[in-house]
Amino acid sequence: MIVKKTTQHGKLMLCENCRAFHLEFNNLLFTIKANHFKQFKNYFLNLDGDYWEKKNYKSVYRRKIMVPVNHDKLTFMLNFNELEELKELLSDKTQKVFEITTNNNFNNKLSLN
Repeated sequence: MIVKKTTQHGKLMLCENCRAFHLEFNNLLFTIKANHFKQFKNYFLNLDGDYWEKKNYKSVYRRKIMVPVNHDKLTFMLNFNELEELKELLSDKTQKVFEITTNNNFNNKLSLN
């Protein structure tokens, strides 16, 4: 299993044996065959969280972004921050592992005691 990306609440992995992506996010696990992954990824990357939160603001549910899945009695629900984190997991942007901070980044003088 190759870990492609991680966030605070999720991990995207690629299994070389079954040629599927495994996306762990909060308490859910999605298994997506490699040939369907691009469509899955593009769906979420193009999902407008602001629009759906405004459209569903009267909903009794805490999470206002509702994503139908291939089951008539199941809906995947997200809030705006969860959607943004999921997009980060799915994006092709390189993940920052760490940032190097130099003395030039500080406005105050450092005391090297």
